[in-house]
Amino acid sequence: MALRRAETLIETSVLGMEEIGGNDKVFRARARIVPQTYLLAAARYHRRLDDVSTWA
Repeated sequence: MALRRAETLIETSVLGMEEIGGNDKVFRARARIVPQTYLLAAARYHRRLDDVSTWA
């Protein structure tokens, strides 16, 4: 679940930027790791997104 949410966050942040090339896909794949980690921790400890925003 955390991975899907992280993917959604990253993919929606680049809407309208489909023609950007280079290492874009690599950076997007790596960028998923950070929100995934926060979301996984929130789920594990039954915390809310408000808590996640204070951790970041």
